[in-house]
Amino acid sequence: MIKRLLPALVLVLGLAAPLAPRAQDATSIQPILQENAALIVESSRRTIQPAIDAIAASGLPQAPLVMETWANRDMWQRKSDGLFFKAVQNGSQFDLIDFDTSQVVATVDKDAIDQLKPNSGIRAVIAVSLVKFQLSDPDRAKRVEALDAIERNGEESHLAPLRDSIASEQDPALKARKEHLETLLTIRFDPDTATRIAAIEKVAGDTGVDVRATLNPLVATQLSAARKRPISCWFPPASRRAC
Repeated sequence: MIKRLLPALVLVLGLAAPLAPRAQDATSIQPILQENAALIVESSRRTIQPAIDAIAASGLPQAPLVMETWANRDMWQRKSDGLFFKAVQNGSQFDLIDFDTSQVVATVDKDAIDQLKPNSGIRAVIAVSLVKFQLSDPDRAKRVEALDAIERNGEESHLAPLRDSIASEQDPALKARKEHLETLLTIRFDPDTATRIAAIEKVAGDTGVDVRATLNPLVATQLSAARKRPISCWFPPASRRAC
């Protein structure tokens, strides 16, 4: 009986053995970096978006650390195997920190690694993706940083994650900022006209600089349309024809 079962056991164990590394890879961000290594190393604003999207869409908790490290030019690639690490100078050498474990895995000479130097365009793209993570970061300073970034250069892609982060925000001051920014982004980017009108009514009477900056383009559009109206529209009501 044992002799007859042995081949079956060997077959089962043989088939099961390769599954362990796959389960481990599912929690590692390094495979995603390797899949996009060519784009990351090329460091071109024109082609970098898919690599950033892959990191952001991974859902891994390491993703924000990778993007922050990359944007800060602290991400290096080891020449011997192409793996990416956060590198911290240690005397004349560099400690390589694994993104998955945050542990130092090696100490190497500088000539054993290549530094990634994303330009300002790539750093701006990374910042847009990073904001989505920072809005709900446990660190209050990170959340403030995200709101500051949206105030400086809010984009349509920020609206959904900003809305999602409001309900869970425990800090009253930050919650108020989020709600205010959500209203302004809604005015600019929400595809539903009724929702945009409701947001405009919400800031009625607010003379803040940010509110005026959001509404001015809408006013300019209306004035441009007004200049195209028939002359008859400017006459008293009794003499007006269809406008």
